[in-house]
Amino acid sequence: MYIDPILIQTPEGLEKGRFVIATYYCAAKRSTNMLKFAAALAVEQTCGTWLKVPGETPEVRELTMGRVVGVYEAPAYQGTFPADLEERHFIIRIAYPWKNFGPQFSMMLSTVIGNISSSGKVKLLDLEFPDEFLQNFKGPKFGIPGIREILGVYDRPLLNNMIKPCTGLSPEKTASPRGEVVKITRLEGTPFTTLALANGNHWVACGDGHSLMEVNLDNGEVARRYGENDIKGARLFFVAGLLPAKDGGLYVCNWQGHDKNAVEANSPQVFEINDKGEVIWNLNDNEKFGMISTISTIE
Repeated sequence: MYIDPILIQTPEGLEKGRFVIATYYCAAKRSTNMLKFAAALAVEQTCGTWLKVPGETPEVRELTMGRVVGVYEAPAYQGTFPADLEERHFIIRIAYPWKNFGPQFSMMLSTVIGNISSSGKVKLLDLEFPDEFLQNFKGPKFGIPGIREILGVYDRPLLNNMIKPCTGLSPEKTASPRGEVVKITRLEGTPFTTLALANGNHWVACGDGHSLMEVNLDNGEVARRYGENDIKGARLFFVAGLLPAKDGGLYVCNWQGHDKNAVEANSPQVFEINDKGEVIWNLNDNEKFGMISTISTIE
């Protein structure tokens, strides 16, 4: 098997100040080549392609590509496997050039456990940071005393709660300047997304309520509602992201991770409906695209 000298390296050969090292637990079928599997994880989260593409010079690969620096089986079988062995367990270590994501924890987490979180049994266990990365962080901006001073609360615990739906509402419709909730509109399930309409109403993707509703959020009136089996050709599961279509229709992300019967139901992961609630386009390919919760347009 060919070993890419950039992709597969020993820890001793790394210029350690350039890399954040992630340690993973992985499990795979008995026949899986875990060195290739580890290499696939490193490629997916850095350059993103096994194929040579214009602009990806050896210099670019050297600067940006992840490195597999350790693959350890636990337990480590010597020569033969037990006859009843179906799954093997590994610890994998991958070094990521931190210049890829810069001194940003959100981008760093997207790199070390982004797309690969859906690559089977992959669990992030540990991260090792070089001093060159950590020196970009100067500590909390306010600290606990500063936050209490900003809020004017000194003598009790501070509580935080997420308001649902978490997008689509103006601050005026959500809370007063003092942070007091001024209106609650009760909807089905756990709303995931809202989308404002020209008539003043909002589309609401009702998440695990398995429904899609057009609602007047001022008075709570429901202008129209599509339940789990109301749209021909698209059984609704966890109704997630919404996106307006240029032709006046609506794209709906039909996330299927909360229901073990979703794949068997053969319902599309994304579909577009017109103003009559009819499906005019759909994407239904679980094997290639998996579960889809949000989409966006590229102009």
